[in-house]
Amino acid sequence: MAEDEDVLKILLATDCHLGYLESDAIRGSDSIVTFEEILKIAVDKEVDFILLGGDLFHENKPSRKVLHSCISLLRKYCMGDRPVQFEFLSDQSENFKHCAYPTVNFEDPNFNISLPVFSIHGNHDDPAGSGLYCSLDLLSATGLVNYFGKCTELDNVNISPLMLQKGKTKLCLYGLGSIRDERLHRMYLDGKVTMLRPKEKCDEWFNLMVVHQNRAKHGAKNYLPEQFLDNFLILLFGVMNMNVGLIANQTKKYQLTKIPLQTVRQFYCKDVDLDETSLNLNEPDSCDKVITYCNELVDQLLERAEEEHTGHPKQPKQPLIRLRVFCPPDFETFSVQRFGHAYVSKVANIKDIIHFSRKKSEKVKPTEIDAEKLKTILKQEGFDKQRVEDLVKSTLRLPMIIKDFLSFQK
Repeated sequence: MAEDEDVLKILLATDCHLGYLESDAIRGSDSIVTFEEILKIAVDKEVDFILLGGDLFHENKPSRKVLHSCISLLRKYCMGDRPVQFEFLSDQSENFKHCAYPTVNFEDPNFNISLPVFSIHGNHDDPAGSGLYCSLDLLSATGLVNYFGKCTELDNVNISPLMLQKGKTKLCLYGLGSIRDERLHRMYLDGKVTMLRPKEKCDEWFNLMVVHQNRAKHGAKNYLPEQFLDNFLILLFGVMNMNVGLIANQTKKYQLTKIPLQTVRQFYCKDVDLDETSLNLNEPDSCDKVITYCNELVDQLLERAEEEHTGHPKQPKQPLIRLRVFCPPDFETFSVQRFGHAYVSKVANIKDIIHFSRKKSEKVKPTEIDAEKLKTILKQEGFDKQRVEDLVKSTLRLPMIIKDFLSFQK
């Protein structure tokens, strides 16, 4: 058997967020354009299948326009006469038990699938409402996407892999759709998450897991620590932005190639601390000088965007630019929207190019007390000659003295 026949090529993509800002006149179609580029890359690279890591849609209930665009693109790029080169070996009724039709789509005689798509759900397009349906359930019912990794019972989660084979290469594909981070963390601690493995020759399998969870530690339990995951997992797929990844694996070896997307709108962010600039914020015209300074920075970023543009006809010409301006508490800020009007047709986000953040005033440190000097002062005042008991008694007697004085005045 030729070596190429043993190579399983997978295109990884995640967080497409179809429908993000769809009502925006400038940015409304960005996500759809880039999703089409991802599908086209998969066809051009002749991959075996596409693996999506969640948040295909930006909302749990995408609009009809967004659903129509997604379905149209999947039909255009994923259906055809090109034969699928790998076998599906595991129990489909178990892998897709939550689906209306628990069958992998390229083995369904009613469809002619040339490019299979496998996907889990993310936290944006997670199941909700009556029946716990999500947009991926709809795409699964149409036969365009193989939706896996959905947990219908959270008391005990048994993750059963999708077992695929191409030539000598055997792949166990594990998937876990997004679960609230604190809950999943607690489930792992309580031993309620189990990874199932093949009964025979389990060491021959390449184990790939795709999850959509917070990997960075922002709190004690709101993330998924890597040590929770089983050691037999060779690769953990998290989140990619602005890029897609191409995995080519043969037996138990793999190579990950990063493919920059050419149609993504450019984004530039710069932090500006006014205290660290040469501007004198105490002058009467300091606000105008800050505006001029910010104009210069935006113009520089626009020049950079023009130089770094990919040249792809579908990459937008208007970049996203954000200046995070850190200013003193007493600085009088200017109108952000008025500032953005100067960049109409040049910058995509003219309403929020500037983001002000006031710096916290430094707390005055408490003055250190000289113990020897304090003793001298107390001696001068004669406090050392009085006992604490005497001070308490005199304090308690004061209300009685005042009462007697008032009675005497009457």
